[in-house]
Amino acid sequence: MDCSWQGCTVEVRECLDGSVLVLHRSVIVARQEPLPAPFTLVNREDSRARQRCPGNFTAVPPVPAAPPKRVIPSKPQGLTHKVRKPSPGHVWRKGHKPSATATP
Repeated sequence: MDCSWQGCTVEVRECLDGSVLVLHRSVIVARQEPLPAPFTLVNREDSRARQRCPGNFTAVPPVPAAPPKRVIPSKPQGLTHKVRKPSPGHVWRKGHKPSATATP
């Protein structure tokens, strides 16, 4: 099955035995066997490489996790009845008049 890796971030690893691995999300997607002739290891990570292609040396940002789902309780917490204001003629709306016989 042929598929395109265009737009995907892959990691290329050159192993000490001369083989090359291509990984996508830590899964090997391609492999090249080492050449039969002897080879020389070359340091590819120097200051010029970082200046030329800084995007190759930045860490891949982690995939954000889905936000936790809100849990809605089956019964409401706190007020369990409809709150209504008392009518204008209700006792709570009338001012308090202390009796004249009350002593402090």
